[in-house]
Amino acid sequence: MDESRLDEILPRVFPEAEPALHIEEVVERTRLLLGHLGVSPGVWEDRLTVRTVRYYRSKGIVSAPSGDGPNARYGRRHVLEAAAARLAGHLHHLSLADAAERITALDEAGLVALLADLAGKEARDHAPRPLPGRVVAAPPVGGAEPESGMRVEAAEGVLLRLPHGAVLVLPSDHPALAGGRSVEEVGRAVAAALTPGPSPNAGRGENGNGRAQADL
Repeated sequence: MDESRLDEILPRVFPEAEPALHIEEVVERTRLLLGHLGVSPGVWEDRLTVRTVRYYRSKGIVSAPSGDGPNARYGRRHVLEAAAARLAGHLHHLSLADAAERITALDEAGLVALLADLAGKEARDHAPRPLPGRVVAAPPVGGAEPESGMRVEAAEGVLLRLPHGAVLVLPSDHPALAGGRSVEEVGRAVAAALTPGPSPNAGRGENGNGRAQADL
């Protein structure tokens, strides 16, 4: 991912110049950042909680806040550290020890560069994959039977497998492919449209199962 895209995203995540965040807000901002980066919700919806951030803190991956206990406050750097740690763990890019050593050694510009690199790797891992060939229309949603007399013609096109089990059938002459757009571009746009926003309960304590997150 181009770092210039991150330069556009960061002001949306940090509208204030010097944020002073509670730990719950660190979770919210980290989820917001990963969502804007196009990272699959499965990486951050339930696997990034207050306990996750505290775990990173205990391992030295997220640096110390200013203040203690209920007066502890976190800033931009802590959000960038948490986001990099979650992505690195998801991609099996760094061990706990390596994450603590590398992430804490970087300045903010270095963290932004690392995030751009990790987000690019995650996007490539989850990019829609076209399967060329002769395809037919998929069954109606919900498994309903076609109406009596309905006729389905086979057509030349591609089948795109999207994240989270979604499938897109696209005829080769579809207008979405006009103007030189590639099948992959269309697939990414559809995948982004199907990606839900951050949960309204983001960061409010444990995840739905009440379990601590003991991994990156």
